[in-house]
Amino acid sequence: MPQLKVTETFERGGDTYEKGKTYVVAEETAEWAEMRGYGLRPGNEPEKEEIPKLEAPGPENVWAVLKRKAESGGDKPPNWNPEKGDWLFGTVKKTGEGKNGRFAVVEVAEEPVKAKQKLEESGYEEEAVQPGDEVLLWEVKDLNDFFDRIRGGSKAAVQYTGKAKTSKGHVAKLFNRAVGS
Repeated sequence: MPQLKVTETFERGGDTYEKGKTYVVAEETAEWAEMRGYGLRPGNEPEKEEIPKLEAPGPENVWAVLKRKAESGGDKPPNWNPEKGDWLFGTVKKTGEGKNGRFAVVEVAEEPVKAKQKLEESGYEEEAVQPGDEVLLWEVKDLNDFFDRIRGGSKAAVQYTGKAKTSKGHVAKLFNRAVGS
């Protein structure tokens, strides 16, 4: 059974795992915790990166520059916005959880994909994301198993196949998908 070094306190299966401690856990628990950023297996720790120093651009107020950057969405990639039949081929750069669920940052590998970027004034701007650039893929019910399997570095192929009404009358988005290493 693998060891897990806990980076954020979490609960699973009625057990509490505390930040900073190392536990021997089932493989499934280790994968679950790593995928959600709650822990790392010894040997899988990311290399420490040197954080570049923030340099203020000349006499302009650094806070005004940072405020403009934050209001414009900062460095957040645009959301993948496919039409029926569109494909997204790429490498998962990282995964995470936002207030609307899980997401993956995917570096586009092949042809450009359609995306939308949130604007400051609550609207969206359509754009084409080119190969080598990043796009956000958000989890929907049909992609739960896909999000359970992907990790940073995974190769992903996702096709939007359209919408369907569920037995409860809800509209669900449907996808074909595959994950490679």
